[in-house]
Amino acid sequence: MTDLTITIWNANGIKKQLINSILDHTPDSTLLFITETWLLTPQSFPTNWRQFHIYGQAHPRTYVGSMGISLLINPSSPFKDSIEFMPHDPSSPYYNYVLSCRLGTILIHCLYLPPSIDDPFALEILQSLTTESDTTTTTIFCGDFNARLGPLLGDHRTTSRGTLFNNEWLIPHGLTLWNTTLAFGQPTYYRLDGTSIIDWFISTTPLLNPSMQIRDDLSLGSDHKLVHLTFQYANQPSPPPSGHPRILWRLGKLSNDSEKIRQHYRYLGEQEQLFWNLDAEFNESTNPKPSWTPRVVRHKVRKHHNHLRTDYQEKKKDAAGWKLMQKLKSRRNNKFHERHAAFYVAGAELSTYFAGAEMLLAPGLMSDEEDIIQDNCVIARQVLRPTWRSDKSNAFLDELSALAQKSKTSKRLGRAPLPKEYVDAEVSPKPAL
Repeated sequence: MTDLTITIWNANGIKKQLINSILDHTPDSTLLFITETWLLTPQSFPTNWRQFHIYGQAHPRTYVGSMGISLLINPSSPFKDSIEFMPHDPSSPYYNYVLSCRLGTILIHCLYLPPSIDDPFALEILQSLTTESDTTTTTIFCGDFNARLGPLLGDHRTTSRGTLFNNEWLIPHGLTLWNTTLAFGQPTYYRLDGTSIIDWFISTTPLLNPSMQIRDDLSLGSDHKLVHLTFQYANQPSPPPSGHPRILWRLGKLSNDSEKIRQHYRYLGEQEQLFWNLDAEFNESTNPKPSWTPRVVRHKVRKHHNHLRTDYQEKKKDAAGWKLMQKLKSRRNNKFHERHAAFYVAGAELSTYFAGAEMLLAPGLMSDEEDIIQDNCVIARQVLRPTWRSDKSNAFLDELSALAQKSKTSKRLGRAPLPKEYVDAEVSPKPAL
């Protein structure tokens, strides 16, 4: 067993050049999470600590931003090679508020929940985060929650956000708030008008010999204090991080079935750093495809984007074409929301057989459905399925559609669905514009 120390600190804006003076106070920390860095892309801290960032949001006509979360990994820690950054979907409304990583069997979410967002949305962010997986046994939540729990923490005030978090998240999930047992009554935030306890450590399971230290003896240019959580942990390194962690995160679960999801619908290869090994995935005897290099992929992505922009402008001029585009987009979105709701209800059962297939649940990955018209009446719909989808992927999506339709029928919503005719589409439908 080895001591593992995780440190959190709200910097309230930090100058990059001062990072080493902060690190001088964290020599024993394996991971240092800094919230409110105000760091803008593509900046980084001048240090030899490995680092990952959720960049801050820029403000017009200023050189500083707001928000921002950074993770720094101590190069001298025995756990340094066991830590894997876990990126979230940049299109998610929760993206700017959480940074996640995995250390062996521990999943860690660091959050900054600013007081400017309303309490129900802050609760949505917490409830959206994974608390368990096949490869982890413990999940730790930490950071600046901007919530106060009064007598529960030894604070002198309770806020509506604190009550909401406690009643709707901490208690229902059986979570342990370590500030209560390890640092009761010790403030983490100091101002002239008073103190509060808003920087928390929380876990889903007990930790071995935990201790907490709040460095109220240090003044580091912020109203918040450094908070260290230390516990004993057996070094169980996870597999070495991939050169492109987003591929590992989005596609890894399907690798055992050789059903890698080729996200042609999104056309975001370059932006999302999805540089697939296209030679291995496409050059199969049963489905020969051209051998594409990453350079060719980037060229095709740019070319397709140019085509989309031209096509978009042309169809916008044509009222009928524009109306059709909006109709197809609406159908894709409706299909996504119905399937997503069905998966939320039956996800545990489906995940047993369709391991990892939930990554198919994205609006841009839904098939287009075009009307089949006879005698000026819509008699059916033609579903354009992309040829890259495996039979198992189609079965997963069909099962969700069946569950969604069953729910509609039980609630007596809508009329009987139109019959559908499924066809393979060599050129995948264009994504929503």
